[in-house]
Amino acid sequence: MIAHEMEYVATASGLLLADLLTKVRKGLEVEGPAFLHVFAPCPRGWRSDPAKTMEYSKLAVESCVFPVWEAINGNANFLRQAN
Repeated sequence: MIAHEMEYVATASGLLLADLLTKVRKGLEVEGPAFLHVFAPCPRGWRSDPAKTMEYSKLAVESCVFPVWEAINGNANFLRQAN
C-alpha cells in the first residue's frame, strides 16, 4: 500500500486498543483511501482456546511476528520493535 502512495497505512492490534482507535481516526481523516491491517486471533479458525486470545495478540506484537507500525506519506514509524 505504501508503494501505491497511500497517504495513511498502518497495522494495529486489539491488544493496544487506544492505538487502534487513534489509527482508525487518522485513516478516516485522510483524503482518499487509507489502509489498516488489524491482527485478530481467530479461536474457531485456529482451534485455539478463546481465553488465550489476548495472550496470543501480546506474543505476536512483542515478538514482532506482527509488528505494529504506521506510515504517513510513506514515512514509517514503529510502535514496537523486536528486542
